[in-house]
Amino acid sequence: MDNDISIQKNRVAYFQFTLKDDDDNILMEVTEDRSYVHGHGTLIAGLEKALENRKNGDEFSVSIPPADAYGEHSPELLRVFGIDKFDMGDDEPEIGMTFDLPSNTGFHRFRVVGIEGDNIAADGNHPWAGMTLHYDIKVTGVRDAKAEEIEKKSPIELEIPGIIGA
Repeated sequence: MDNDISIQKNRVAYFQFTLKDDDDNILMEVTEDRSYVHGHGTLIAGLEKALENRKNGDEFSVSIPPADAYGEHSPELLRVFGIDKFDMGDDEPEIGMTFDLPSNTGFHRFRVVGIEGDNIAADGNHPWAGMTLHYDIKVTGVRDAKAEEIEKKSPIELEIPGIIGA
């Protein structure tokens, strides 16, 4: 990887981060490299914008408002469903459980937030919708993407063969 090239469209960027909420609670901590092909919208908009033009070794903090992250919390995505609408086999519904329902764009994920009698209250918002996200980021590498990576909008990393079948 070249230490002098910056993160631009069609380059693979590697980074690590700590993500916190407004109260400084850690929402996620990633200490192994995450990678993506820049400029294809595979990250939330605010994070991709914050990484633009950064170089290997750059360390910085950025706060991303809901509009550039997971959007505002939408009351329209709070729903109540009858438990009879779901085939859960032998499983009982639990708070935090997720399920997908058909939508205009494919499927939409809902998270169970309450259970009362034969009804399930579910939230279709992303868990971080309505939140300002605070990132501490370290860029750990930048390289030009291969044609196949650009086409797939995803890095293809070298796989280390396992012992079996190596």
